[in-house]
Amino acid sequence: MYILLFAALLAQGPQTPNAAPRPGFRAAPPIFQQNCGTCHDGRQAVSITDLQQYSPERVYESLTTGKMKDQAAQLQDVQKRQIAEFLAARPMGSDEAGDIKQMTNACATNPAMADPAAGPAWNGWSPGEKNARFQSASAAGLSTAQIPGLKLKWAFGVPKAAEMHSQPTVASGRLFFGSDAGYVYSLDARTGCVYWAFHADSGTRTAPTVAPITGQGATKYAVYFVDVLTRAYALDAQTGRLLWKVQAGDHPRAKSTGSATVHDGRIYVPISAMETTTGAVLTYECCTFRGHVAALDASTGRRLWRTFVIQEEPKARGRNQQGVTLYGPAGGSVWNAPTVDAKRRRIYVGTGNGVSEPAAEGTDSVIAMDMDSGRIVWQHQEYKGDVYINNCRAAGQPGDNCPQTLGPDYDFGGASMIMHTLPDGRDVIIAGSKAGVAL
Repeated sequence: MYILLFAALLAQGPQTPNAAPRPGFRAAPPIFQQNCGTCHDGRQAVSITDLQQYSPERVYESLTTGKMKDQAAQLQDVQKRQIAEFLAARPMGSDEAGDIKQMTNACATNPAMADPAAGPAWNGWSPGEKNARFQSASAAGLSTAQIPGLKLKWAFGVPKAAEMHSQPTVASGRLFFGSDAGYVYSLDARTGCVYWAFHADSGTRTAPTVAPITGQGATKYAVYFVDVLTRAYALDAQTGRLLWKVQAGDHPRAKSTGSATVHDGRIYVPISAMETTTGAVLTYECCTFRGHVAALDASTGRRLWRTFVIQEEPKARGRNQQGVTLYGPAGGSVWNAPTVDAKRRRIYVGTGNGVSEPAAEGTDSVIAMDMDSGRIVWQHQEYKGDVYINNCRAAGQPGDNCPQTLGPDYDFGGASMIMHTLPDGRDVIIAGSKAGVAL
C-alpha cells in the first residue's frame, strides 16, 4: 500500500527590475501585444505560431543582440525575458535543468511496467471517465482510517518550476507529471527515484494519462499529455521515448489548460485561449478564437475530427479608435476535461464566456458531442450575453475593444461535467459554473 501526496508552490516576493521573471508571468501577453503584436499578429512578420516554435533563449537573443534589437530597445530586460517565456511557454534555462543526467536520484533499474488498470491508481484528471473524481478504497490502496497516520515518505524538487498545475497520475506503481518548466517525469511511487524525464517543447498544466497503445512496435503503454501550446504527445510509458507529437489547436492564441481524455483508442483534447487576457489591448484584433475539441487517434496522433462550440466563423464587426479591425463571434473556451458517455457514445464539455459582443450561442454552455463524428448532439446555454475581457471597465467606452456590459464571467470553467446515475436508473449530467450554481 502507498499513497502519494503531491503539492508544489513556490512563493516569491516582489520582483526587482533586473530580476528574472516567473515563467508564465501574466504581464507578458499584453507586453507582447503592445510591442510586437501589430506585426506578428498582423502577418507583416513571422507569425506568433512560428515564434512559438523557438526556445525562450533564441527569442531573448533576438530581442537583445539579434535582428529585433532595435525594435526592442525601449524594453527593460525583464520585459524581454517575459516576452521570450510567454512565446515559448517555458522559462529560460530549462533545457538542461530537468535532464535526468543532472539528477542524483535516477532509478538503478527500470523493470517492466505492470498493467496500469491493475492495482492502486489515479489515472488522468479523474480515475473514472464520468469525471466524478471519486476514488474507492480498493483503487486507492488506502482506507480512510489510515489517513491520520500518514507521514512524508519522500519529496522531489522539480527543477526550474515556479508553479505546478499538472495533476500527477499514479499507475503501475509509478508517478507521471509535468511542470511549467517543460519537462514530464516518471518516478517510482514508493521511493521517488526517477525512471525518465522527457523534455517537451513547452510547459504543461494538464494531467497525463497512461493507456495501452497499438501499432508502436513493442511499446505496450503510452503516456498521453498536452502542453500549454496545444501540442499533444504520446510517450513510451516505460522509457519516455517520444512516439508521436501533433498540434491539436488551430489558433495562434490557443492554449491547453484542460486535461485530455483518453478512451477506446482516441484522445479528446479541449482547447482554450487567452484572448480574454489580450482582448482589451487596442492593437489586438479582438477576437477570433472559438473554443473547440479535437479528437486524435491514440496510436498515431492523426486528427479524426474537430468541433467548434460556436458554429459561425468570425467576421469583421467594425474598427476601434486605432483603426484595428475587430472580429466576432468569439469565445467559448473549453477549459475542462471531456466527460465520456460510452453508452450513448458521446462526450460532454462545458464552455467559457464570449469575448466579442454579442455573446454567441455556444458560450457559457454544456455541450454534448458525438464521439465518432464530433457532431453537436445538443447544447444548453445557461447564461446569455456574458462577454468578459480582462482589463475592461464595467462598461466599454467608444472606440475600445470592451463590451458595453462586462461579464458577469459566469462560465463553466475548470470543473468537468460529472455524469451520474440516479437511483431510478436515469443518467444525468451535473455541471458547476463560476456563478456558484450547479445544474
